[in-house]
Amino acid sequence: MQSTMPKKRWPVHANALNPMIIENSTDEINAAFPPQEMPEKADILFYENYSLEKESLLEDIEEFRGKNPNADLIRLIHQELSYLSAKFWRWVLPTYMKFCLSPDGKYSSMETQFLIFNLNPRLEFQAKTRKRLSALSAPQIECVIQFLELLSIDEFWQAQCPDEISGAIKFLKNL
Repeated sequence: MQSTMPKKRWPVHANALNPMIIENSTDEINAAFPPQEMPEKADILFYENYSLEKESLLEDIEEFRGKNPNADLIRLIHQELSYLSAKFWRWVLPTYMKFCLSPDGKYSSMETQFLIFNLNPRLEFQAKTRKRLSALSAPQIECVIQFLELLSIDEFWQAQCPDEISGAIKFLKNL
């Protein structure tokens, strides 16, 4: 999914996640990911990883139908990202990235770490990860890359998982 569009870079500073940068980044995320409806129930799970035990996850996710995705949904799904379909990723990813940039997301960094790790799959999981990201357009992939680049210059994330962030950027650039 190589983009031919000129790359617009998000502004960066030493303290990457300051309020002005977060607001600009949120605007960029909103521009790349127009609002859409939650996928149909049959399109929520990634069936190559499906198991009966994931039925309860599906039912829990269904409780968000008709609502805007929010922090509660991110907390519910963050450990289950490999079970979610490409359509679901496209729907939830803008909210997920905005959550990661929020004070709540930084305070509870686990959700952000799970997203980074899922975007930096080991070799044996790369094909399935490509399928889970296949509904994203080139500008959306670029937006996710810019989100990761923003994390990569933030002092907190530089200390937490710099190799995983750079690996995720590399993986996404090769989609």
